[in-house]
Amino acid sequence: MSTLLVYLLKRIWIIILAVAVCVGPVIYWSNSKPVEYKASASAYILRQTTSTSTNLYQELLAALSLIKDYKVLIPSTAVTASVQEALAAQYEWGKALTAEKLASQVRIENGNESHIIAINVTDKDPEKAAIIANAVLDAFKQFSKKITIDDSVIEIEAAQPPKAPTSSNKLYIGAAGLAGLVLGFLIALLPVMLGIDSSRRRRRTAA
Repeated sequence: MSTLLVYLLKRIWIIILAVAVCVGPVIYWSNSKPVEYKASASAYILRQTTSTSTNLYQELLAALSLIKDYKVLIPSTAVTASVQEALAAQYEWGKALTAEKLASQVRIENGNESHIIAINVTDKDPEKAAIIANAVLDAFKQFSKKITIDDSVIEIEAAQPPKAPTSSNKLYIGAAGLAGLVLGFLIALLPVMLGIDSSRRRRRTAA
C-alpha cells in the first residue's frame, strides 16, 4: 500500500466530514422545497398565406420569425388574462389565480430552432398543471389570430397530468457530494502539499 494511500486513510474522516458539510444543506433545502409538476402542451407554428406567389420555404421562414414573438407573447399577461378568466369560469380554484401568477408558471421551449413549441406549466398539482397548459394553448390559438389572421398555431399534443414531479434534487446532491469530495481531498492533502507533514517526520527522525 502506497504511503499516500495510507496517509489518506488516516485522514478519511476529513473527507467524510467535508462531504457531509456540503451535502447536508442541499438535502435540507431540497426537502423543504415544495414539490412541483410540469405539464407540456405542444403546437406547430406555420405562417400560412393565400398568396400564390408565396412558396412553402417563405412560409417556414415567416413562421420562424413568428416563433420569436410567440415565445414572448405566450407567457405574457396579454394571454394569461384570458386564461385566468376561462379557468375562473370553469374551476373554483381558478378564481384565486391572477394573470401575473399564471404568467410566472409558463415557460416556452423551442428546441433546435424547429417550428414546434412546447408550452410548459409548473404547479404543485399535476392535474392543474395540465389544465393550465391546455388553457394557455387554447387562449393563444385565439390570440394569434389577431396577429396573423389565419391559424398559425396548430395543436400537436394536449398536456397530460405528469405522473412524477419535476426535480433536479439528485443532480444538486450529486454536485454537492462531488464538491465535498474534492474539498475533503484538498484539506486532507494540504499538509503534504505545503510540506508540513514531511517536516514533522524529519523532526521525529532527528529526535
